[in-house]
Amino acid sequence: FGPDARIGGKLTYSTPERIDIPDYVLSADRIVYEPFQRSEIFNNAYEMWEGWEMPRGPTFLTVFGGFLVTLGFFVVIGALFLTLAPVQVRRLRRSIDARPGMALLTGVIGLSMLFGLVPVSAMTILGVPLVPIVLLAILLVWILGYILGAYVLAMRVLRAFGTAENPVIWMRLLALVIGVSFIALLNYIPVLGWMANFALVLLGIGGITTALFERMVGNIDPALDVDMQPIQRNPEQE
Repeated sequence: FGPDARIGGKLTYSTPERIDIPDYVLSADRIVYEPFQRSEIFNNAYEMWEGWEMPRGPTFLTVFGGFLVTLGFFVVIGALFLTLAPVQVRRLRRSIDARPGMALLTGVIGLSMLFGLVPVSAMTILGVPLVPIVLLAILLVWILGYILGAYVLAMRVLRAFGTAENPVIWMRLLALVIGVSFIALLNYIPVLGWMANFALVLLGIGGITTALFERMVGNIDPALDVDMQPIQRNPEQE
């Protein structure tokens, strides 16, 4: 307390030991001392939080419901593409089947290009408004790659059991449901499940990226017929 220190009113303080307060600061009849007890602090905190409900984790039904909603979302999108663009989906599937390793590598390149567009768009200043569109495109391509990768895997498994190369629509829809369900369940396996899902995403994005590159720069591979078989040219007709 300095020489000019003054306290007007009543002072209540709590410390481990009493403090010597000069009379010129405050008269003794206006000082109330309450002994400091550390245990009281914990008791008060416990009483304050005792009536509060602690946050609880999601129930099994909540997790299962979310799983079904997500699964239904993926199946509906995949079913729309299988119904409205069957030829394009078949081309993508066969392209991935023919060169899965190249599809994985192309998927890494395509996904890297998409993520790289975010800082590039921001650096150009004029492209800053396009950043949300790029982020939306990343999400859209990720979802489509995930569905396509699961579908390719399911179709390969079905063909191993003797299914036709181009089965009827309900068989393809069944393959889609089985593939997406199985891959979604893999998410619950720590680390390995995530790696398997990411690999399928890259596989699907690789097929999409390859198709876009071929459309932009042309396909240097031999021309293919409707059954995705190389067209055999007759030299006598050329």
